[in-house]
Amino acid sequence: MKRALKLLSVFVLAAVVSGVFLLATPSRAASGASLVVSPAAGTFAVGGTFTASIILNTNGNAINTVEAALSFPPDKLQVVSPSLGVSIINVWTNQPQFDNQRGVLNFQGGIPDPGITTNNGLIATVTFRVKSVGQAVLRFTDESKVLLNDGLATDILATKSNAIFTLTLPPPLGPIVVSETHPDQSKWYQNTTVGLRWNSADAGEKYSYALSAEPVDIPDDIADGVTTSVVYKEVADGLRFFHIKALREGVWGESTHFALKIDSQPPAEFPIEVSPGARTSNRRPLINFFTTDTLSGMNHYELKIVPLSVAEQPEAPARQPFFTEAGSPYAPELQLGKYDVIVRAYDNAGNFREISQRLSIVTPLFQLFGLNALPWWLLIFLLGFLLLIAVYILYRLWRWHQEVHLRHLLGAMNDPAVQEKIRQLQSKQSEYLKHLIIFAAFSLVTSLLFADSVRAAQVEVLGAPVITTVSKNISNEELMYIGGKTMVPDSSVVIYLQNLHDGQTVTGSVLVDKKGDWFYSYPKFLQAGRYLIWAQGKYGEELSVPTPQFEINVARTALQFGASRLSLETLYMLFAFLLSIALGISVIFIIYHWHHGRKKHQRLLKEIFEAEEAVKRGFLIMRQDIYAELAAIEKNKLHKNFSEQEKQQEAKLRKDLEWVNKIIEKEVRDIERLVKG
Repeated sequence: MKRALKLLSVFVLAAVVSGVFLLATPSRAASGASLVVSPAAGTFAVGGTFTASIILNTNGNAINTVEAALSFPPDKLQVVSPSLGVSIINVWTNQPQFDNQRGVLNFQGGIPDPGITTNNGLIATVTFRVKSVGQAVLRFTDESKVLLNDGLATDILATKSNAIFTLTLPPPLGPIVVSETHPDQSKWYQNTTVGLRWNSADAGEKYSYALSAEPVDIPDDIADGVTTSVVYKEVADGLRFFHIKALREGVWGESTHFALKIDSQPPAEFPIEVSPGARTSNRRPLINFFTTDTLSGMNHYELKIVPLSVAEQPEAPARQPFFTEAGSPYAPELQLGKYDVIVRAYDNAGNFREISQRLSIVTPLFQLFGLNALPWWLLIFLLGFLLLIAVYILYRLWRWHQEVHLRHLLGAMNDPAVQEKIRQLQSKQSEYLKHLIIFAAFSLVTSLLFADSVRAAQVEVLGAPVITTVSKNISNEELMYIGGKTMVPDSSVVIYLQNLHDGQTVTGSVLVDKKGDWFYSYPKFLQAGRYLIWAQGKYGEELSVPTPQFEINVARTALQFGASRLSLETLYMLFAFLLSIALGISVIFIIYHWHHGRKKHQRLLKEIFEAEEAVKRGFLIMRQDIYAELAAIEKNKLHKNFSEQEKQQEAKLRKDLEWVNKIIEKEVRDIERLVKG
């Protein structure tokens, strides 16, 4: 009982101490500090200046250090000077730094103990000059910090409020300028021919105008004429500005500035990456793509997956889907077969880059062994190589088995006729081996050559359509397709396909969508050969001029028997299956010959051991007899003199004893060599 009371008192004391500690610990506000750019938005004219303030809100926390890193677009804004006169920062660790080349602005300072608590503290005021039209974003970078006055330098910056400013040209003080080719000054256009018009207040007015890269420029005082329009051709890509002023009654007026954004180049080249691979058994592969554009920037991506095999027959030509907008990564659900993945990358000027990638969804026949992504030719090569190794091992085991068998027979069969037959058999075996090696090499070379052949094969009222997509590396087991754009939406396109072998021409038609895109996939497999393909636009009964002709080659990668078609991939699978069976049979024979050869070898060892024991026993008995005779002779020597004949007999017995010992040693060595083979 006393022990329980003692434990209870210790528990109460610990609770009281914890409560006192918690009450003594200063509480932190539920939310952290925030940095704000003020104003958060605004519209400013090119050539002018404006100021932006950096405001700190600590949300009830006492802070002692502020590090503010601000980024801005250097092509549109330029820092004139930062102002620190009325800042809440008492000590600047580093003087404010700015870089107009990289577009960065840094402040770093502190407040002595006990720090500061504020909800609208001014860090600094920055004056910017507007260099160009467009949108400018002022953004706090990840290097920005607000440190709590807790001795631990705890960063409590939770919110960073950025600012977006609209930058425009000064209001027109001269003639009002419009453009039919580039009407919106804030948008990018791919047209390099610029047409400009302006109003005329007096028929006698003269104008001076210029096209330059400067946003605010003054034309010279030399009149360029009295016309109220001008056309510039092949204007260079980038941001250009048209400046104009009027001469009225001998006095030059103020200037008007008009912005032109031109980007005639498509986005950069880019790869299409397919995960886990371009040849896979995964029916939901991941398709990844990404690219950049230097001038106008990227707008969106469009994607189309074109089925090439019979597993995915296309819809009726007039109902085929067009390109659809997609993002990366893209994970479609696909069936077995071959596909072309086509991705179009559009920039903000309407230019696009088109890239295609072949994709094959295969049967996961060898997925268990990780071979599902191997090309057929490589798989056949590996199987053939393994088969050759297995045949070689089988041959060696078979020879060993035969030698064991022959050695077993030789113990009882020393007939010269049998030995001659054995030599003939060995000769036949060597000849058979040569033929087998030549046949295997011929099969391997033929398969590789076959695989290589498979791999190797693979201005009017109504303007002509533009062909942007034509199937490449097509074979006679893949569907042909063609696609492009036209300037007449909701019209149709007629496709012509001519066989250069017999001159026969087939036609097809497809509808154009509202964006001017069209796509056509031929619903049947083509015969191997060379073809010409071209197209014409059609609106009502009116036809455009034909497009340039494209020649396509259709390689033979399938065997056709009347209406039946057997693809080489099927032949490859059959060939691989036969090689696998041959490999399996070879392994079975290897096991068979190893097992039976081992049994015969063990039986031979047993018989040899028995023969060895018999030979040893025979010669030992013979040696004992000789020793006995020699002992008797030695005994007789003590009682009488030996005659010369008896001495010769003793010498002969000793010689025979030496011979017997040598014979025993020789037989044992011969048996050991025979056992070791």
